[in-house]
Amino acid sequence: MKQEEIDYIFRHYHHFLTLMEVAAEKQVLSNQPEVQELLKDGAAIFRMRTAERLLREFPEQIYFNNCPQCGRLARTPQAQQCRYCLHCWRD
Repeated sequence: MKQEEIDYIFRHYHHFLTLMEVAAEKQVLSNQPEVQELLKDGAAIFRMRTAERLLREFPEQIYFNNCPQCGRLARTPQAQQCRYCLHCWRD
């Protein structure tokens, strides 16, 4: 999974995170073993695994809004103009 997609999921679909994942994402200094376990391989691996889990568990709710012209990921799920090629797909 691309870093851009991981960031997009965390930015726009954070409401699907568990409480422990929220604590780990904020990198709260925690003595909770669950949070420490999530971060044991580092923050980047945690984010990738969590994004993959969210895609598996919520495939119908997570939408990658790709530009119909260049195929790159739009800034938000609701965006209708590409930030890369500037193509506009508004009705």
